[in-house]
Amino acid sequence: MKKYFQTLIIFASILILFSCMETKQDYTLNPDGSGKVIFQARFQPMKLGMGKDKDPAEEMKRSVSDILQKSEGVTTWEDVSYELTDDGRIHFKGTAFFKDINKLKFHNLSMIKAEFKKSPKGGMVLVIKGDEKKKEGSAGKPSGMTEEEIQQAIKKEKMSYQQSKPMMSAILSGMKMEASFRLPGNIARSINFLKEKNDILSIVFDGKKFMDVMDKIMEDDNYIRQFIVEGKKMDQSSPLSDHQVNKMMYGEEGPVQANIAGQLKPLFNYKTEVARAKKDYPAMLKKLDLDETLAPAKPARGGKFKALKVAGVRIVNIADWDRNIRAFHADQGYTLSLVGDLPGAILKVTGGKLEKAVANNNENLMPEKEWDRDIKFPSLSKDNKAIIFEVMMKLPGKNVKYIKDVSGYLEYISSGGTSKMDVGLTEFKEGVKGTSLGSEILSIKEDQWKKGSYVMELKMDIENEALKEVTFYDDAGQKMDVYRLGYSSQGTKSTVFSFSLNGAFPAKGRIQTEIYKDLGTFRVPFSLKKISLTGKKL
Repeated sequence: MKKYFQTLIIFASILILFSCMETKQDYTLNPDGSGKVIFQARFQPMKLGMGKDKDPAEEMKRSVSDILQKSEGVTTWEDVSYELTDDGRIHFKGTAFFKDINKLKFHNLSMIKAEFKKSPKGGMVLVIKGDEKKKEGSAGKPSGMTEEEIQQAIKKEKMSYQQSKPMMSAILSGMKMEASFRLPGNIARSINFLKEKNDILSIVFDGKKFMDVMDKIMEDDNYIRQFIVEGKKMDQSSPLSDHQVNKMMYGEEGPVQANIAGQLKPLFNYKTEVARAKKDYPAMLKKLDLDETLAPAKPARGGKFKALKVAGVRIVNIADWDRNIRAFHADQGYTLSLVGDLPGAILKVTGGKLEKAVANNNENLMPEKEWDRDIKFPSLSKDNKAIIFEVMMKLPGKNVKYIKDVSGYLEYISSGGTSKMDVGLTEFKEGVKGTSLGSEILSIKEDQWKKGSYVMELKMDIENEALKEVTFYDDAGQKMDVYRLGYSSQGTKSTVFSFSLNGAFPAKGRIQTEIYKDLGTFRVPFSLKKISLTGKKL
């Protein structure tokens, strides 16, 4: 039970970046889980530290940019607007398109998570809940606990709640979240949803009401006893998934759920509307005076740098290895750090060479050693559309006034898009082979560094760079909380990937991958002419 309140604190602290928050989400869903949502939010970014106050307009643009860039599962946006309200909050509004509502998560602005999937009994089911996992344990006293110990545990949980209550109340009391859903079929049954006209279902989470419910629950010793006795796994369940909480919040003991039956029909043409929104997206950003780097970039397949300049210069006059005296811990020489906007998005830099380095007096500044002519320390930006790297040269002589020409190339891997593919595994056990990608489970073992967690080694006949995303599902079709640990290469086109799960892997399930297709190696040339020794353009 203690972990339950830790979850509440964590859940509240995630939202502490925004206070006095209200959101409204109007969803339109297609049978395949794709859709769009008109998302509105009023919020006040929290000032988390001391220091110089930031310009409100710039702070507002930063917050809006974060929503557009960091929200998960959003394909693209359209009709975005924002303003500073009279009460000092930011009002954001925009339409987000998503391929799969189950993967949708707005950046720091919503805890209403919707799942839309096939029902075992036919049709579709819409469920509002958190990331709930199966509870473990059985009814009765936990092994080794006496009645006196249970009573002591109940007191401790009440104390834990009272200690966390002031912070939770401060955050949740000003919070209100609304969501409505237009569904692609007939509503056969709904629990805890409000039914509006035209068969639209809605739900409202009121933070103040939630705190009132928690106060009542914490007066009930039997409720607390239940979670002490059963499983002690409340850290694995969202407080919004508790059926007793739902009864007090919405009227019925059970999930927030709706079953959709009858003939299912798309409510709009997802592909057509997304194509239009993507086309208009860069112009929309420009009109809103937002960072145009938020616009999605096409993969680079050759081309030239859109922009290239010197980010920094390092000059090392003394490098005495015998006495271990070296400026900047580097060899003697002259190094330029270059930053450039690539012709598109890339996956990985694989190499590069400095091919020419000439001073104004035609002094050759090319390093003598071939290895020193390689591009050093390439690092991609977060969006993979820009890069910073270093080129090493000889130390310029006394008569050198500027660099006449420095040029070369970068080599990189890029893709022509992505495709989704099931690897064709139905069982999670050692030695099982899939039907695609040469997949094979090499081992499933308990993690030697993390007790209770298990690691799967999965071989696939692809390069590491080709794997964009992997999703694991159990035999009931539920997404598993598996994350990628690392990889080891086996030849040029075979890789062993390691995946970790908190708990044991189920006996059966499946694995869905998203693969970069049409991988290719390309070059982008770089060249700078007439730059001062401090890196300024002459």
